[in-house]
Formats: sequence, C-alpha cells, structure tokens
Amino acid sequence: WVAAATPFGLYWYTLNSGWVRSDAPIRVYGGPLFSLPAYTVLEISTLPAGAYTFYFGCDMAMNGSLDLDRLYYDRVEVKVTP
Repeated sequence: WVAAATPFGLYWYTLNSGWVRSDAPIRVYGGPLFSLPAYTVLEISTLPAGAYTFYFGCDMAMNGSLDLDRLYYDRVEVKVTP
C-alpha cells in the first residue's frame, strides 16, 4: 500500500495508473514479500504549496483489504512552501 494525504484529498499509488484519487484504499501489490529495489513513485519538479504525508505500508493479511491491525508502515511528512 502506498498512499499520499494531500491538500487535494487522498491518493493511492497503482502500478497501472500511477496516483489515483480515492477515499477508499487501493492496493498497489498483492503477493508474497520480496526484495524491493529502488523504485520511483513520484517524479515531479514542483508540488502545489501545502502539507503532504506519504505512506508506505505492508499489510500482512493478503486478503485485498487494508487491515490496519496487520499493517506495518512508515511515513514521511513534506511541507511545500511558495
């Protein structure tokens, strides 16, 4: 699961469509764990001013739902100023 809380709403990263605006969780990958090489999920030179929180999570229950009680995640907060 890869998500971004933005001033414009919640976005979820997908392999097929990139960032998708949705209030409902959208899974980026479902399957066994593997060694993940460096992978670009956002390549943009400017973001509109505001506060952004990016989340990367691994849900240990492979059932297609986001199970917060089985989720291991980290986040980074970014503030873009004009």
